[in-house]
Amino acid sequence: MDNQFASMPRLWIYALLLCSLFPLTGCTNLSNRFFRPAPQLQLDLNTVLPTDWSSIGALRNVNLDGDDDNEFLLLYSYDQVAGSGPIGALIFDLQLDSAFVTGDTSAELIPIPNQPTGFYVPYRILPNYWEVAIGISTYTSADPYAPVDQYVAPPGTLDSDIIVQPIQRTGDETGGEGSDQISAIRTNANGVLEGTIDELLIYGGSTHLTVIWWKNAFDGYGVVQLHAPNGFEDFDWGEGGTPNETPLRSVVGSFPLNDRSRLCRKVRYTRVLSPKDNGRDGSKAAITYVSTPLGIRFCDPMPTHPFYPEGVVLAYMMDPSGHANLVQASTNAPEDTAQIREMINAYLTVLQFETGEDRVETLQTRAAIPHPPRLPGGTQIPLTTNVCVEIQSLAEAAPFRQLRFILHYRPANLAARTTDQWLIVDAQQQNLALDQMTCRTFIQMRPPGS
Repeated sequence: MDNQFASMPRLWIYALLLCSLFPLTGCTNLSNRFFRPAPQLQLDLNTVLPTDWSSIGALRNVNLDGDDDNEFLLLYSYDQVAGSGPIGALIFDLQLDSAFVTGDTSAELIPIPNQPTGFYVPYRILPNYWEVAIGISTYTSADPYAPVDQYVAPPGTLDSDIIVQPIQRTGDETGGEGSDQISAIRTNANGVLEGTIDELLIYGGSTHLTVIWWKNAFDGYGVVQLHAPNGFEDFDWGEGGTPNETPLRSVVGSFPLNDRSRLCRKVRYTRVLSPKDNGRDGSKAAITYVSTPLGIRFCDPMPTHPFYPEGVVLAYMMDPSGHANLVQASTNAPEDTAQIREMINAYLTVLQFETGEDRVETLQTRAAIPHPPRLPGGTQIPLTTNVCVEIQSLAEAAPFRQLRFILHYRPANLAARTTDQWLIVDAQQQNLALDQMTCRTFIQMRPPGS
C-alpha cells in the first residue's frame, strides 16, 4: 500500500493533519440496521479532498478489518466537468496499533500502517490502477466481458441511487475448496449487526456493482467490480443465501448492441475465490467473478411479435411455446404450420440456451428490403427474406451450427388492426466448420427480397 496514494499527496497530508486536529467526539446516526453505531468522523471534507473533487452524500460508517475501531466510507466525484464527474470511493481507516508491519522480509517496513496512534489513513478504493488493490486477473484476461475496475458510479448518479450493503461470509477465508460458505447475516434483538462485516456490496445505480473487502494491513482493501451498460438481472444469492446480506453468487449483465431490435449480449458472472490470495498470510480470500457468455438476447422482456425479422427469429428460438404464433405456413393450412413448427423445434430442442452451453453468436439479415412491384389489379408479389443465425457451443466436439430461416411478409390488416408482420415459414440447419461460410457471406449472396 506504500504506492497507493503516491498520486494523491495532498489528500494524504491533509487527512493526517486534520485527523490529528479533530478527535472523534459525539455520536450521529449514520447507520442503518446493518452498520454499527459509531462516533462521527468530524472532518471538513472541503479541506481534505483535492480541489477538483467533491464529496457525495454523508460519510458512511463501516468496519471491514475486524477490529474494534471504525472506518468511514466516503463517496466523491472527480474528473469533473461542469460540476459532474464519475464517482469514486475511499475508506478512512483508524490505525491505533503503531507496531511495525513487515513485508516480505523483516527489514521491509511498510509506511501506511505505521502512523502514530489515532490517525485515520485514507485508502483509495476506486478509481484505482494498483495491482495490489484491484486483485487477481482483472486486467490480464483477453475476455472483453471480464470484470473491470472503473468507478463506483457513472457521472450524474444521485446519492440516493448509490446503495451500500454489508455482506457477511463465513468459513475458510483463505480461499480454496470449501471456502466462503454463506450464512444468514446475524443481528441481535435490536437489529444491530453482530460479528464482522466481511464485504461491502455497492450498487452504483443500475450499471455498476462493486465489492470491497479488507485484505490485510500490508495490502489494505481489495476491490472487484462488474459493469453492465444495460444493467443487471437474475441475481443469485446461492442456496440458503439472503439478498444483500450474503455474497452475490452470480448475476447476469447486459451489453447492448445498439441495434434496431434492442438486442444485447448477455454475460453471466459467477463468483469465485482465489485459491491463493496475492496478499500476505492471513488475508481474507480475494474475490473475482468469472464471465460466461450467454450470447445474444433481448435487452428487455421479449415482445409478443417483434417488428424486425431478426427479432422474430430470436423470440421464437428463445421461447418456441410462448411465441408459436411467429411460425405460419405460407399455405396458411394448420397442418402445414404444425409440421414446420415440429421441424424447427427439433433443431432447437438440442440447444441449451438457458445454461449457456449454447449461445446465439450472430444474427444476420438485410438491413433494408426492396419493396416488390405489384401485379396488374394490385396483387402484391409474395415477399420473403432470410435470417441467418450462428450458434456456438461450449462442447469442443459440437459442430458450429447455422440456422437459416425464411420469413414471409404479411401486409398490415386494418380490419384486424395489425401492422405489417414477418412470419417464419421455413428453416434449415447447417453444421459448419468455423472457416466455412459465415452468416454475413450467406446473406450477402442472397438476392434482395428472397
